[in-house]
Amino acid sequence: MNQKNERSRKRIVTDTVETLDADGAGETLPGTVSESRKPAKKVPTRFSLSLPPSYAEIVATTAEVKELNVTDTFRRALAIMHAIDEEEAKGNRIVSVETDGISTRLVFV
Repeated sequence: MNQKNERSRKRIVTDTVETLDADGAGETLPGTVSESRKPAKKVPTRFSLSLPPSYAEIVATTAEVKELNVTDTFRRALAIMHAIDEEEAKGNRIVSVETDGISTRLVFV
C-alpha cells in the first residue's frame, strides 16, 4: 500500500465530515468543517420528463438544426430562460428588433 492510501482522507458530506481510513472504514463527525485536498465533485442530476408530441418535435428539430444532442438543447434553453429571468428581475425588458428597425417587446410568462 502506498503512503497516499495509508493516510486517512476527509470528505465533506452535507453538514458532516466523514473520515475514511485506507480500507474505507470511517466515522462521521456531525457539524465538523474540514478542508479537502480535492474540491467536492458535483454529481449531475438526472431528470426524466414527458413532453407532448408538439414539444418533442420542437426539441428534436432544434437539436438537429443546431447540431446538438437533446441534453445540450435543454441546457441551452434553461440558460436562456435563466438569463431572461435575471434581466427581468433587474427591471429590464426583452425586445426583438426586426431588420427594418421595428421593435417588439417580448413577454415571458
